[in-house]
Amino acid sequence: MFIALVILKHFDMWDKHAVDFGLKPNTLEKMIYKLLTVIEPVLCVKFVKRVAMTEQRVSRNTFRNCSYELYATDV
Repeated sequence: MFIALVILKHFDMWDKHAVDFGLKPNTLEKMIYKLLTVIEPVLCVKFVKRVAMTEQRVSRNTFRNCSYELYATDV
């Protein structure tokens, strides 16, 4: 888990991270992808909120020029 956090925080090539942790790049990449596959459902439940289009319209978060585009917000 620590290795995954380091890779997510310090984005760099797989080769560089593999040298840092003493692993082969292919092994490191497979290990991180497997870990992210396992924790992805938990993170989605915790951090991703489903929003209905009616909520977007009520809070006026739609694009000014395309007000009927689904689930797009104006930043």
